Amino acid sequence: MRSKALFLLLTALVVNGAHAQVPERFQKLILENVPRADVNGDGKVTLEEIKKTYPRLPAAYQRAIRKRLPEIAGEASASSKKQAAQPVFEFDRRAGDAKTGRAKGLNCLFMGHSFFCPIVKHIDEHATTLGLKHHQQFVAMSGGASGSPGRLWTSKKPAVLHAKKLLESGKVELLALTGHYEGSTFEDYRKWVELAVKHNPETIIVIQSPWAIKNWKQLGEYSKDVESATNTSHQRIDQLREEFPRSTFLCVPQGQWMVELWRLFEAKQLPELTQLVGSGKGESQQALFRDNFGHGGELAEKQGALMWLRVIYGVDLKDYQFSTKTKYDLKELAQRICDRDPYCKVGDK
Repeated sequence: MRSKALFLLLTALVVNGAHAQVPERFQKLILENVPRADVNGDGKVTLEEIKKTYPRLPAAYQRAIRKRLPEIAGEASASSKKQAAQPVFEFDRRAGDAKTGRAKGLNCLFMGHSFFCPIVKHIDEHATTLGLKHHQQFVAMSGGASGSPGRLWTSKKPAVLHAKKLLESGKVELLALTGHYEGSTFEDYRKWVELAVKHNPETIIVIQSPWAIKNWKQLGEYSKDVESATNTSHQRIDQLREEFPRSTFLCVPQGQWMVELWRLFEAKQLPELTQLVGSGKGESQQALFRDNFGHGGELAEKQGALMWLRVIYGVDLKDYQFSTKTKYDLKELAQRICDRDPYCKVGDK
């Protein structure tokens, strides 16, 4: 409810134009939901501060601001599409010790495709709820094989080029990549890891093993594909650990998450889902897969972020005061999947 209220507030502010003031009655609401908005720490929030923290606001707030007041998004004019597409995000603090900074939050860089980015974008909202006041994230997305480590390395997309600059700044504390059938060799990952640790030796590296392409597969075949992808991710981590013995490497077995959700769906333990495969985003709320290709529905993507909380922050999901709005305990499921995979745990080799 608070997030919805804050969204409406920001929408109202930008409608009123650049000279609008933030009503005092909403100051507490903003500070509770987006404490980073108070840049100077004076306990108040101005429109200028909202402008500075825009890149770290939840995606829904950013969309409302871009639509109604592009100046706040750092754009020179509403008609300049080219400039509007340029990333404006910068981490507003220096990197600390990533290995011990999990209690307060990390500067995170996420790079991948559509079986990855729609999941990790939800981490930011959880970080606020969990009190991880130092958590900041930048997400660079490129669809399909172009979101693989190898293709990202040679990409000229503004978001990817900006991601490299963020790594070169030395402020990134956690770099997360994913895999694909193409562009996911050891050498493809090694280039990114080398760049990250060159500028910040304490950078934690996370490799997400994504769920598989569905097409017309049944659960048995799909499960085997996921198992193969997970094993490949583990192998890449073993190779990287040998090459970079002083660095921390972790895996998020996201594919296992989708397999378990599919099993629950077939066992009729997820009544919130009325169909296995939808016909597009319009049926995303009712389907496990929103299309036959295998993109996740809303439940799979949004609640899939729980696994990331367990892996990168060690959150005890069983005690986490967050409702998935499902009959089945998906927090317990996410924790169980992560805890049975040794590559999910900091310090494990």
